Amino acid sequence: MEPAGETSAPGGDGRIPFTFRIGVTGHRDVADPDALRLRIREAIKQLLMHVPVAPGSGMALVVVSALAEGADRLVAEEVLAAGGDRLVLQDVLGSGIGRRAQKDAKDGLEPGPGRMVLETVLGDLDTRLEVALPLRQPDYEEDFKTEESKEEFHRLLARASAIWPAPITETRNEAYELAGRYVVDRSDALIALWDGEDSRGRGGTEEIVAYAQESGVPIAWIHTNGDQEPAYAHSHDQDSRAGVLIQAAAKLHTYNARVIDSAKFDKRLHELRDELMPDVAREIPIDPRGLSREKVADWVFPYFVRADLLALHYQSRFLRLSRGIFALAAAAVAVVALQVTIWPHYDWVVVLEVLCLIGLLFALRMNHRLRLHDQWISSRFLAERLRSSYFLALAGTGDQRATAEQRGRAPRIAFFSDSSEAWIERALSEVIARRPQLDAKSAPLDGLRDYLKRHWIEGQISYQTRSSGEQRASDRWLARMVKILFSVTLVAALVHSIGSYIFTVPEGWKNALLIASITFPAIGAGLHGYGAQRQFRRHSERYRTMAGVLAQARADMAGATTIYQVQDVARETERIMREENSDWFGVMRFHDIELIT
Repeated sequence: MEPAGETSAPGGDGRIPFTFRIGVTGHRDVADPDALRLRIREAIKQLLMHVPVAPGSGMALVVVSALAEGADRLVAEEVLAAGGDRLVLQDVLGSGIGRRAQKDAKDGLEPGPGRMVLETVLGDLDTRLEVALPLRQPDYEEDFKTEESKEEFHRLLARASAIWPAPITETRNEAYELAGRYVVDRSDALIALWDGEDSRGRGGTEEIVAYAQESGVPIAWIHTNGDQEPAYAHSHDQDSRAGVLIQAAAKLHTYNARVIDSAKFDKRLHELRDELMPDVAREIPIDPRGLSREKVADWVFPYFVRADLLALHYQSRFLRLSRGIFALAAAAVAVVALQVTIWPHYDWVVVLEVLCLIGLLFALRMNHRLRLHDQWISSRFLAERLRSSYFLALAGTGDQRATAEQRGRAPRIAFFSDSSEAWIERALSEVIARRPQLDAKSAPLDGLRDYLKRHWIEGQISYQTRSSGEQRASDRWLARMVKILFSVTLVAALVHSIGSYIFTVPEGWKNALLIASITFPAIGAGLHGYGAQRQFRRHSERYRTMAGVLAQARADMAGATTIYQVQDVARETERIMREENSDWFGVMRFHDIELIT
């Protein structure tokens, strides 16, 4: 594993683009659209300057629009055009990266990339359109004045990656209000083409801008009367929506900036294929949903392997630091005991205690600076969700995008007050948006059912059972060691205190007993603290319970007789595993290394 910030590894190594959604609200009748387009481009640049992008990871720029005449279409067209216009984003990804790097350094965040990676970032820009329809399409088209306007609407609608229809309402204005609020809820920033006047009806531009301000969404206001420069409003508070977004982008940047050795990556990729696709050329050359498993693997395996390798990397470093901190704390106590009993005239020995304590503080500082604990559990949580995505794709279910399109609506993006949750969910959403489409009509049922049962559910049961045993063994070993240390300490204290009244204790043994009486409790406390930090007993029970729950899912899958039953069991299995992973994430995130005394 190479340090972040070095030259980019070859492509296809599982980096996840950061998704930035720009919503739009504004007037239908706008004067001088060409002049507005220039200011829209400037607003896009300014909004993107706040988002750090890692080398080689790219960005997904999404516009959320109702596609009404005027402002909605102008902004949609400019955002979509940004993907092919390198000049438009040259300045933003140059000066923006530099400006962002300065702010990251001030806030203690991982810095963004420099100009040397501009070409890589620009080359990977992806643009998409999401549409919020306030009314049923035929009713909505009655608002359009000409046939040319309707054709333009149809052309843009055909490019939509997701469509959300507002629920049926009593009035058109109420429907427009719901669509406008949805655009705000779905977006990371809002471009408002507004004349500054009060709304002319319910759901007007002024009301949507006010709602965006209440929601904490950054706003770029482009005045439609006059030639004023765009005005910007956003909170710099770290707990605000904009603040969480920037922190989430910085964490995804750190995740993407880590360069993984290509040999390790390829080795893990081959191991995963051998584990999950051993029969791909013999039993099921075409996967159960009419799409080769090779294609599904090509989609999600690189993302999973990156998350898995980073989780193992950060876990190993965190556990080494954790053990080192407890060992240094015990060593500091041992040094004091030795100095008091054996070397009372050598004051310089105290320097060893100071060095132990300085080493302890240094290890804590390194852990907090590198965010080893947070990156470990975040990468592991992401890896497990991505692993499930592979099986859900084979089952033809669990795709939020496909499900949304089938139901005629797009999924909302939840606002997470915690940046760790926010970047994980954003990463998952972007990966799912790239999922290959499946042929839902072609399904060798027996092959699909048996594959999911054997490679997914039974594989997870085996993992949960094995992990439960390992956690239980670690808990028992620690408990045994603590008991032994307590017993030895008790004996040493008894012999040291009353032994001289019963038998003669050599002076050297007295010192040894005194050292043991002082040091062993410190070692026992360190072991106990390490066990409490790792939560061995709790995790053992959690794994054991999970294995039992999955055993029922295995029985349900074995009894499935239709593709719909297989999909239902797959969705339920994923839900169970997601909740278990969320519980693990929730428990572990509050068990970082802390200063002990």
